[in-house]
Amino acid sequence: MKYFAYLFLLFALFANADEEYSKQTPDQLIEKARQNISTNTEEAIIILNNLMLMPANRYTEEAAELIGDAYASIGKSERAKAEYASFLAIYPQSKSHSRVKLKLITLEISAPRLKLKSMVERKPDVGSEKSFNGGITEYYYTGSNSTDKLKWKTTDSSILSSLRLNGMMREGQFVGKMVLRLSSTDSFINDKGRKEIYLGYMDFEDTFNRYSVRVGRQNPAAGALGRFDGVSARYQWNDFRFTVAGGIPDVRSKSARYFYGGEVEWQPWPEMTTSIYYNGQLADSLAERSALGGYVRYFKGNLSLAASAEYDFLYSAFNSTLLNGNLLLGENNIYFMADRRKSPVLYGDRILSLGFNRGDGQPAFAFRRIQDAVDNPNLSPSLIYNIIAKSTPDAATYMLGLSRPISKLWTVSSNFQITNLSATTLNTVPPLLSTPSGQYNPEYLEPITENTYTFSNQILGNNIFRDLDSISLILNQSWDKESTATMLNLVNTNVFDKLKTETYLSYINRASDSSTSDSFSTSFRAIYSVNNKLNLEALYAIGINAIDIKKGIDKKISTSYPQTFYMGLRYDF
Repeated sequence: MKYFAYLFLLFALFANADEEYSKQTPDQLIEKARQNISTNTEEAIIILNNLMLMPANRYTEEAAELIGDAYASIGKSERAKAEYASFLAIYPQSKSHSRVKLKLITLEISAPRLKLKSMVERKPDVGSEKSFNGGITEYYYTGSNSTDKLKWKTTDSSILSSLRLNGMMREGQFVGKMVLRLSSTDSFINDKGRKEIYLGYMDFEDTFNRYSVRVGRQNPAAGALGRFDGVSARYQWNDFRFTVAGGIPDVRSKSARYFYGGEVEWQPWPEMTTSIYYNGQLADSLAERSALGGYVRYFKGNLSLAASAEYDFLYSAFNSTLLNGNLLLGENNIYFMADRRKSPVLYGDRILSLGFNRGDGQPAFAFRRIQDAVDNPNLSPSLIYNIIAKSTPDAATYMLGLSRPISKLWTVSSNFQITNLSATTLNTVPPLLSTPSGQYNPEYLEPITENTYTFSNQILGNNIFRDLDSISLILNQSWDKESTATMLNLVNTNVFDKLKTETYLSYINRASDSSTSDSFSTSFRAIYSVNNKLNLEALYAIGINAIDIKKGIDKKISTSYPQTFYMGLRYDF
């Protein structure tokens, strides 16, 4: 079994986090995890895993505790103990240290009873249970800008609404769930309103035989790039979980698409979780995706590692590779990341950017649907894959950082980052891809690469004046061969009995041979908890942007004053 574990680990290094979640910010992920931790625990674990695959951020510590809570709540005590032990090793100065230690001790005390229970023959659950909960949000958002003596022009005025519904009914070993997420944006300026079913599915689970089936619009599964309308099924066997899925991707496209995929997740030891999947997808009659991927997370003692990657056989290229981790040496936390990915992911829609010169310097795009490209006599499938692969930019980030506490209240951190931005002629200028004979020629698509360097320093204070208060000061200096940029951010969060406030100040200076720009912005955000179900929130932000163009015929200085305001409520029931 040990050798199989090593083999599986090697496969898992060619892996990828769920694309839907990898595109989201840490703020968005932690909010989704908090919402799902009690109602959809397995989904919360997926979200928290994706959050912990990201570089260290302000929510990494909270995620490390929450994922232990999630495993404990579904009875995976050994995994929960490993997560709690990892938290205690990596965050010895955390204000949550005592709480997490108590959780670990509680599990250790109950472990013998749990082990004894596991030796008894499993029996189907009995009894019945029903639950229903959800929530609504309603926000008014407005934005405006001024460039002439503070005469404001409204640029946006909208109502943003959302509805969350969760229903569950259990009868013995059988559990049925219903999940619905709706969102709506209604503009007062134009008719570009938008209504969307973000999630809407029914889920049936047999807890004794350990399988489940989900039908409807759902989150990514089995390597899917995003949400999809379709069917997924899972089966748990010992330490393995098998998933198959198929359906129609939730993308706005004129091309007809469907995908299929399978995934195996394995936990060979409490310290490691790993996954491997295959995902295929068709767009019209073109196979646009044939990807092998997965991920692995490993933590033991003072070391935490995460790796992911995905390789697409159609394009003979990696969609993504990622390695990041934390190593605690005394009070020093060393963190690192190496991330290289296609941006966007290799996809058939890239061929829709293919065009030719109309004669006036402007491009004329050749195709509306992928099938149009397939039917073109000048394009073979292999040439289509070649063009897509060469014309899709690469984005790479390499980072090494160090953080350490300088007192019980203050922590400092610094990191150095190299960002490699790759572009192509197709991505940066109108695509001129036809020869005089009318044949499409991919030789125009060779990439150009540049590096941006960033040195970042942060000082973070917790519980300075009151419990749960925080102050963060960040200074970033970045440069490339043509320009430099300096950014200074100050964030102050105060937590009172029912009120949470956040004050944000930012200054950014960018300079090059041809222009300089200075931007200053400030915002104030307040969240008031009327009770445990109703929260009120408001934000006001204003900024000053000044641009000085020094060269060319457009020498000028321009100033603008953007401002934003929103207010709304969230009610949970």
